[in-house]
Amino acid sequence: MPPMYRSPFPSSAPPKEVKQDKGPIVVKIDSSSLISVKGRILEPRAVEANLEREKAEKPTSPLIVAAHPEADTEALVTVLDAARAVGIESVSVATSTQ
Repeated sequence: MPPMYRSPFPSSAPPKEVKQDKGPIVVKIDSSSLISVKGRILEPRAVEANLEREKAEKPTSPLIVAAHPEADTEALVTVLDAARAVGIESVSVATSTQ
């Protein structure tokens, strides 16, 4: 069987979509109950919009909430309510001392 010929010219096929859907969405809540995503501290009212953007970039990724044991429950509930509002189905909560 002869080897297949490969054209040195670019293909006319559309480029393959690069998936950014790698890794979980991580939200951190520190000991002062400050909520952050990707190192940015968020106001409680901005959590839902930020999770919506993260979900758009990673539609099938799970959410991991890394909450400090001394954080207020209200901060955790804010994140969980926002996750539900934007349709994130897989949510895990872990404690973090950082």
